[in-house]
Amino acid sequence: MRVEQRIVRPGMAKPVRITTRPDYFDDHTESLELWSPGSPSFPAAEAEATSEELDGNTIAAILSSAAPKENSPS
Repeated sequence: MRVEQRIVRPGMAKPVRITTRPDYFDDHTESLELWSPGSPSFPAAEAEATSEELDGNTIAAILSSAAPKENSPS
């Protein structure tokens, strides 16, 4: 299993080495970035939902509504 990647985003002069594993990052802090919200290379959210938009929506409901529908017999 690969524990690090290189990422290049528009405007970056050179690639950045990233990992999502905190334990691996702890051993390589001088040469890696922990890819998580708040880190410089992590994409910023373009928009946030309001409480009203989220009211009653759960992850299970969202995934269920996005799941392919089974064909019913004709």
